[in-house]
Amino acid sequence: MLLSTAIYIIGDLMIYFGSAFPVVLIAGLAVTGLGIYGIFGTTFAIQPDVIDYSEYQKKRSISGMIAAFQGFSVKLSMGLASALIGIFLKMGGYVPNATQTPTALKYIEASFIWIPMLICLLIGITTCFYKLDQQREKMSIELERRRQIFNSQSAETV
Repeated sequence: MLLSTAIYIIGDLMIYFGSAFPVVLIAGLAVTGLGIYGIFGTTFAIQPDVIDYSEYQKKRSISGMIAAFQGFSVKLSMGLASALIGIFLKMGGYVPNATQTPTALKYIEASFIWIPMLICLLIGITTCFYKLDQQREKMSIELERRRQIFNSQSAETV
């Protein structure tokens, strides 16, 4: 995840510093795309860990609820982000289909470079506190043990 956030930030910086050069601008967009796909991919890779951790702690599986909550959260976040971007651009004086004022251009720049970069930094910092990797082996062993007990009890009742 840290690598993906670094890639995204590098892409954003390429866009900012290379905006006068179309090739650098397009390359920067490609680099940010690689970074964001790594971040999204990691969130989906973490989901099974969260499901197992929940089962490990609560002694029951709620995988469907966790998956549904993640999907709902993604959709809600995208909707809120779109609304907030619209509000932010309006505050900056953005007018669709018109020549933008210098203030509006700064707000556009902030919306598409600086705010996403800040969010990316926060994601990177947050992942430093992700501790399930260290517990993964212990959890897997315990969950497998519980499943074997459950399966043997189920076989006896049949």
